[in-house]
Amino acid sequence: MIVPRRVFLTAGQGQHPDRIHAFELALRDAGIEQCNLVLVSSVLPPGCRIVDREAGTAALVPGAITFCVMARDESDCEDAPLSTSVCIAVPKDGSRHGYIGECAGNGRTPEDIEAAARELAQGMLVTSLDIDTSRAYEVCAASPTISCVTRAKAGVWNVAVAVAVFLED
Repeated sequence: MIVPRRVFLTAGQGQHPDRIHAFELALRDAGIEQCNLVLVSSVLPPGCRIVDREAGTAALVPGAITFCVMARDESDCEDAPLSTSVCIAVPKDGSRHGYIGECAGNGRTPEDIEAAARELAQGMLVTSLDIDTSRAYEVCAASPTISCVTRAKAGVWNVAVAVAVFLED
């Protein structure tokens, strides 16, 4: 089994006439373009430490299969708002698993996207413990969040990503 020991948050944006190239540029801006990304669901392993982006990207190996949770928003419409957010709900009890919530655009404000990612992560944590969501403060030690907000430029594809990247070592 592969069980990540560390995780870091990163975000980026890219613009290009080609949709896939715009996505590549967003990953480059996030510092993770050199990895073969595999999207996974939203479970934070027990004891998984959150590290900063600099330490996380320094640990990446070009070409490595790299697991992540990603929020992605894209558009080729002029002046379209793009917003993505990822939030980690870290349980106070380090022997328990946490959750990662991701949310993207759909015409909502950046603040709404960030709040939705936080509510999703914390909501999954508290419901896994079978307690009321209003009591998240009792079981959640931290909810670090990263977001990417931009406005689309005319005539090109625009991509925004927010990502939680897992590291095994």
